[in-house]
Amino acid sequence: EAPQGEVCGCDGVTYDSACEAELAGASVESEGACEVEDPCLDNACVVTLSSGKCIVGCGTQGKGGATCSGTNATGNLDSADDKGLHGWACDPDVPWESAQVHLYFDGPAGAAGAIGIGGVYAGDVSEVAVNDICGGERHRFNFTSAQAIAKGIAPGAHNVWAYAISNATGESNTSINAAPLVFNVVAGAPDAN
Repeated sequence: EAPQGEVCGCDGVTYDSACEAELAGASVESEGACEVEDPCLDNACVVTLSSGKCIVGCGTQGKGGATCSGTNATGNLDSADDKGLHGWACDPDVPWESAQVHLYFDGPAGAAGAIGIGGVYAGDVSEVAVNDICGGERHRFNFTSAQAIAKGIAPGAHNVWAYAISNATGESNTSINAAPLVFNVVAGAPDAN
């Protein structure tokens, strides 16, 4: 049975209930308020996200003394088909955070004529093999033709490059496909994964 009342999440944050902690992606560490008011004061495993939020590591990279920072984001752009682009991405330093993926159409990042699209989040349920690399369990992403057209990409075949964006400051963003993948953007395609 879930604890009633305030709980302390594995991220060092006090939540009103176990349900609220779960919705935030934190497992319950103990019943009652957290003893440490500011998780940034606890140096067990502090990670500063690019948003400036300071969090304490949970799970396998947590308070047991394991190193929590220094691993670049990773992933793979697996395939493109008539339903969209499919892949996974994560920052193993913060496995409970959805990694952001930037897609570039018609050229790699920085190339003349390349069209960049940010705000693609890898937050869909992922399989065990991906979870073993990333920690957590929500690292998949899908990007449909309808989403591409809504972002200004013209129908037709496009070479696509993908980059996993690191959640922690001071780490590099990582190309997650060795060669461009061809994605045929189809006008009128349904926005379904």
